[in-house]
Amino acid sequence: MEHNLKKLLAAICIILCLSSACGRKNEVPNTPEIAESQTDENRIITPDTIPEKPVVEEFRSIALNKESADMLKAEYAIGTLFDCPYIKDGEMVELSQIALYGRTAEVFMHENMEGWELEEGSTVSFSLQSVSDDTELNLRGGVALNEDIISEVEITETEEVQSIEIGEAGTYYFYIMNCSDTDQMLNGLKIILE
Repeated sequence: MEHNLKKLLAAICIILCLSSACGRKNEVPNTPEIAESQTDENRIITPDTIPEKPVVEEFRSIALNKESADMLKAEYAIGTLFDCPYIKDGEMVELSQIALYGRTAEVFMHENMEGWELEEGSTVSFSLQSVSDDTELNLRGGVALNEDIISEVEITETEEVQSIEIGEAGTYYFYIMNCSDTDQMLNGLKIILE
């Protein structure tokens, strides 16, 4: 009888261990990561891949000149600005997730550091599916030509499309900035070119 009891206890332990391991397999990690559905053509941008925060006065972007950087600092108190080399996927920039620290601007470009060729009359539209903390949503999206900021739109609500019409043909870069002090995880960021 004692032998059967030991066998029964061993079987119960094995079942409990197996069920515990299966439960952990389906747990979602606590750290923000790109969804597996992210297309292979897109560069993954997460907090781990974003460089340390450089000071705007010392930062030199390929897409923005010092005057543009200084304007972002003066008007919006942007304290961090950096380039995000990105691979073009058709006529759209699409990221399932991107970390955007408070008072930060990120400039998008192709992986080879080039911008997008746009014709006069083209439209650049910004939209966002959701954010990690929408209590203080204060984002702006913009376009730059010849290192100068040409135009920008305010993004105060998710799932709303904000558009900029291009007035001059040329090579454009796009940026998004978080004008609040709250770090954000942006979900479903799209910049569509038409």
